[in-house]
Amino acid sequence: MTLLLILVLIFYTLSAPQFYAPTYEQINIEYILQQDFYSDADYETLYLQTGITKSLIDEIKNRPNYTEEMLSLQHHYFNDIDVIETAMNALTKWDQVFFDEEVVNAFELAPYQNGYIFLTKSTKTLGVRHGHAAIVVDAENGLVLESLEPGTVTVLQNADRWELYPTFIMLKPVGFSQEKLDEVAKYALENFMDIPYFIFAIGENSKTTQCSHIVWQIYKQFGIDIDDDGGPTVWPRDIARSDNLEVLQVFGFDLQDDRLW
Repeated sequence: MTLLLILVLIFYTLSAPQFYAPTYEQINIEYILQQDFYSDADYETLYLQTGITKSLIDEIKNRPNYTEEMLSLQHHYFNDIDVIETAMNALTKWDQVFFDEEVVNAFELAPYQNGYIFLTKSTKTLGVRHGHAAIVVDAENGLVLESLEPGTVTVLQNADRWELYPTFIMLKPVGFSQEKLDEVAKYALENFMDIPYFIFAIGENSKTTQCSHIVWQIYKQFGIDIDDDGGPTVWPRDIARSDNLEVLQVFGFDLQDDRLW
């Protein structure tokens, strides 16, 4: 009986919608945003209020509409949202946000560049919450490269679609210049379109792929392994935990947890 109860609890944990909403209060951050220099405490406050890390703040703080962008990100970060599990296809489900019975965006994407990686844990197949991944290949036109589901090939998708997911992490490789990231995006467009989906794709020379495998495979060509555990397969959570990547934006995860995912 005890074992059965444990199995039920495990299945519920894996299958239930997983979204973290901040339990602390939204505060006025304008006084920080208007400062020329930020202390470590300022960066930490902005992170907890917006989900934007120091690395990305330093990238965007000189933009002319920086203050307005950060306040908008804060507003969306503290939105009270209703997460409901819906069917994506016969086998896969995803968590979506509804308002007045309509699907709406869960959050607001921060500014992104070529080569940035998008992750979510808001999808599951046969009860197992595996998540999804994509890589930005044309930031100017808002396009990401994705491997979606069985029976499909890798395609370009609008990055804005990712605002529908109630969990999100944006990352980029540590030590890569934007020039290098542009090179990565160009290489991905030229070499990784129209690749058939296979959930158990293995290895950097595989002729099939899946969502996290293709992101890993692209970066493997540039001498970086973004699979945290180095196992035969790679999943979105493996990418989220890689020491070779730095986090830029987070939504729907506990920012105060030592390990986001």
